[in-house]
Amino acid sequence: MVTLPLYKDTEFLGATSLILEKATKTIENDLVLLIAEDGSDSSATVAELRWEYPNIVHFQHAQRLGRGKALRDAWREFQAEVYVYLDVDLATDLWKFDAYKNLIVMQSQFDLITGSRYIQGSVTNRPRMRRTASVAYNTIVRLLFHTGVHDHQCGFKSFSRRLVDRL
Repeated sequence: MVTLPLYKDTEFLGATSLILEKATKTIENDLVLLIAEDGSDSSATVAELRWEYPNIVHFQHAQRLGRGKALRDAWREFQAEVYVYLDVDLATDLWKFDAYKNLIVMQSQFDLITGSRYIQGSVTNRPRMRRTASVAYNTIVRLLFHTGVHDHQCGFKSFSRRLVDRL
């Protein structure tokens, strides 16, 4: 299951759905695209997309709860073996280092796979102050919670069902 957390990002939804449909078919045929909407209403756009992609599921909270709660509630409602989530603007290149394929295929080996803007070979165009704040935040979280994750905010992650159930 690939989940797109959505909050007022409807303009990306059509193009992202097309890209994910094409990319996923090269890996597996059972794509469920779950749109986890939090505090906005894109139901008209989603209804149009369902005509072309009947595997789209729309889970909507009318009230804004935050990305974490929206994902948690959506994943409680829809069970899967692998939960992939990507930012709807697809700021991460799906084909770089087979990243998207690894999120899905390697899940049998790991409970959590995450992308990072801070690994060797990553290209980002962020202001110096924003990058510094992000690196500091991730370092503090990693030290406090002993996560081993270097980019907690990167919208490119997959979780095993076992980990989702435990969390």
